[in-house]
Amino acid sequence: MGKDSVAKQDPEYKNRAETFSDESQRGNFSIKLNNLQHTDAGKYICYITNSSDSQQETVQLIIS
Repeated sequence: MGKDSVAKQDPEYKNRAETFSDESQRGNFSIKLNNLQHTDAGKYICYITNSSDSQQETVQLIIS
């Protein structure tokens, strides 16, 4: 089903971003960002595409 793509991933997140491919079959497209830094705070946009459709979701990460 889903396939991870890091082709456009910012090098700042290399080896810190984790996805859960098995969960995508259940509609869960979660991403875990490890070793959080204050500079990670901000808006994140996730693009999900397939052969017939595409969607975009936005989340705001707040680090306190």
